[in-house]
Amino acid sequence: MLTKMVNINKTSMRGVPMDLLYRIQCLFGTLLNPTEEQLACAMRELQVTANEVMPYILEPGELPYGRNNVYQSTDIEVVILNLPANSCSAIHDHGVSYGCEIVVEGELVNRIYSLDDRCLPRLLNIERYQPNDICIIRKNQIHSIANEKEKRLVTLNVYSPPLQGCSVYPAYHTSMS
Repeated sequence: MLTKMVNINKTSMRGVPMDLLYRIQCLFGTLLNPTEEQLACAMRELQVTANEVMPYILEPGELPYGRNNVYQSTDIEVVILNLPANSCSAIHDHGVSYGCEIVVEGELVNRIYSLDDRCLPRLLNIERYQPNDICIIRKNQIHSIANEKEKRLVTLNVYSPPLQGCSVYPAYHTSMS
């Protein structure tokens, strides 16, 4: 349920730029058990820029991508991802969570899978997203994200509820045949 949508612009009443984390808290902190569409609407209203996200970008460590959890409440988790050139995530789902991601920099390739009769992933579809595009991540969706370009991919992701019970799947059927 949406409690209220707050109209947040990037400047305070005195014309001073509002910090990205404060805007995230104001926008997403008002959402209680939001729908995918409400998350996407809040993401569009955030109007995030690459310059604002830059201080929060982490380089890859244990994972093939940098991951920075910048906000979390009982209903929402907001994460900034940095996927280096020519890399991809594992095939995975988000457990009980759903959400959306906005491309801040680069091009996002979202590969969507279904499970075959042996419970192995089979590629169903490939979606491509450019800067400022929003990719909806449906509940129970199995996917991987990829960066096929020579420069990094940065996304701002929001999940509800916060990520829990995620599963990782082995690469198996990589063609759409």
